[in-house]
Amino acid sequence: MNEENKNQKIEWGLPSIGIPSEVLFNPFLTHTEKMLFGFIRNMSMTKKGCWASNKYLGALLGVKSQTISNGVANLKKYAYVKVIFEGDKKLTQEKKRRIFINNDYQNLYRSLVEEFHEVYNKADETLLIKLGGAINELIYGYKITNSKDVIKDEIKISNELDIAKLTSTKLLEPEIFNKETQIAYSYWLSFKNTPNHRASKVRNEALKDLDLFIKKYDLRTVKKAMNVYNSLLENPFIMITKNAPFKIGLNEFFKWGKYSKSSLSKWKDNPVANIKSWFDVCLLGTEEAERIMTKISKDDNPKITKKLKKEFDNRIEKIRNPEPRDENAFISTSRYIIEFLKTNNKFLRIDAVEKRNPVLFVPYLYDYLKDNQNGNKQHPGWFTNDYFYDNFPVWMIKKGHMTESRKVKRR
Repeated sequence: MNEENKNQKIEWGLPSIGIPSEVLFNPFLTHTEKMLFGFIRNMSMTKKGCWASNKYLGALLGVKSQTISNGVANLKKYAYVKVIFEGDKKLTQEKKRRIFINNDYQNLYRSLVEEFHEVYNKADETLLIKLGGAINELIYGYKITNSKDVIKDEIKISNELDIAKLTSTKLLEPEIFNKETQIAYSYWLSFKNTPNHRASKVRNEALKDLDLFIKKYDLRTVKKAMNVYNSLLENPFIMITKNAPFKIGLNEFFKWGKYSKSSLSKWKDNPVANIKSWFDVCLLGTEEAERIMTKISKDDNPKITKKLKKEFDNRIEKIRNPEPRDENAFISTSRYIIEFLKTNNKFLRIDAVEKRNPVLFVPYLYDYLKDNQNGNKQHPGWFTNDYFYDNFPVWMIKKGHMTESRKVKRR
């Protein structure tokens, strides 16, 4: 340790820990990293920042130097600290690391703290005592509605605001929106299927629309509509593509953009061409949105589809009022049978006639279904989910109908 470090160590003495709520409640930090922040904040009360080495900090926390190195990197990743190296980069021995606290972290994680306080204040005190790990319950809830990607996106906003201060570029700061708008924005980002535009101008326009519609309706209604839209993208029954104007960012959820408007003219036979906006459709609820958005696919294998329906009526139950999505499921399954026989023909140990005739192969699917009901009600879409695609070949091998299998490409 050089003379400068020795002097600073003596000047500040043994550091104490103070962990702010913005750090304490972050579910993506370890307990060690939270304590590490407390030490760093204490030791960075100089213009030169925190001087302590990984070894020194490790000794205070009782962990290895590598753990400290990883911890500093994670604190930097989540925008709690900024790290600067001084000296010759080629000469590792001469480099000095300086760690500074990012003064913007309180604004960055303000919504997190407010959310925790709101939930905590509503909770019954005796219940919290009984739970013991009540804070973990709150953290679990936060993890459900927020992902690492959500926090990363908010950090990017924070970084852009820092740059804006230096370049005098006018950006719409997220904190000028009310809390409900920020919650709804995070909720949108939490869906894996909903894209998000990184461009600040586009995102800010989307936030303006979001703010406007929350005031016009309410947070619960807007979040419910978002959830319906996400379910449409996830639902295998909805035969729509994953491209614009179907899969859109928040900036086009409430109104169409120029590109999507021009794309709509190509989809005259598709229900999406007739809607005012995705928000308007999703306001109607999941069932009605599915009815509007479901489109019957072209059936290239009508004989197989007919056999699938007949077997379903005889062996499961008769569908009195078939929905378009049921029809799509049967059509999709008929395609699967064709591909399955083509891909795995040489591995099959069944009658040659059944190999050649897909219609005669249909009963195998229902035999599998019978062995895997598990008391659940069956519907045509059961043949289109991942569980079926993964386990049907396994069942065929187990029953001696196949020796091995090759994965079938979904169509």
